[in-house]
Amino acid sequence: MFLLQVISQAFDSLAVHAPGEPVLGGTLMLPTSAPLPLEVQPQWIDYPLNWIGVSVSAVLFIISLKMFVELLPYLWGGMWWEKMILNLEASVSKTRDRNRLFSVCILPFCLLVSKYHFFTPRFMAPLGEGLSVLGVVGAVAAFFLLRWLISIIISSQDPKMSSERAKVSSRSIMNFWIMGCVGCGIVAIPLSSLGVNTLTIRHILIVIGIFIYLLFLVRRTQILLNFCNHLKAFLYLCALELIPLAAMVATGLFL
Repeated sequence: MFLLQVISQAFDSLAVHAPGEPVLGGTLMLPTSAPLPLEVQPQWIDYPLNWIGVSVSAVLFIISLKMFVELLPYLWGGMWWEKMILNLEASVSKTRDRNRLFSVCILPFCLLVSKYHFFTPRFMAPLGEGLSVLGVVGAVAAFFLLRWLISIIISSQDPKMSSERAKVSSRSIMNFWIMGCVGCGIVAIPLSSLGVNTLTIRHILIVIGIFIYLLFLVRRTQILLNFCNHLKAFLYLCALELIPLAAMVATGLFL
């Protein structure tokens, strides 16, 4: 009799149960709806304006590669000897090619600044990552406009600062701009491809940028000392180079 009761209970446990009804006691919780998919945060390159800018920059640089190779001895040498800067400026054709190459490097510079958040004032926050490069382009334009206005004021006060040598020293910023963009690109692209942290890459690029800018100030000072004393050269650099740079840094940090 006991054996029959056990067999009867076993068959009862195999009975059909309604959906959601526990088979062996307890409460069975079934999902009432499908789980929501996780929202994927778009990367910087996913925004249309950014990848279009990167594509355009790549095409322009490939087109200008021959020009860059021809100018490289002057651009590289100018980082270490001011004479190479003067030699480059003595050639009209090379100066024209340098100016074109500088124009090509403006967009990649703005893209690097946007991607690695070098210039992030609060008033640019509404632009987001998708349009921040437009704000950077505006900041670069403002930097060169302020630099040009200060140059006009200084030249009107001191005729020596409107001489050809002074203009050569002022235009030398384009040499270092080109080398800085190329150097930062050579470092940033492989590191980013290898999955290196964005903050780490940002710090490396800051070091490279500061080093190249200091070299620019040293070479420009050497050119200025050919026709003015140390005090005037220092004051001139403070007014023409450091004031626009400080204005950009202050804008990025405090506005």
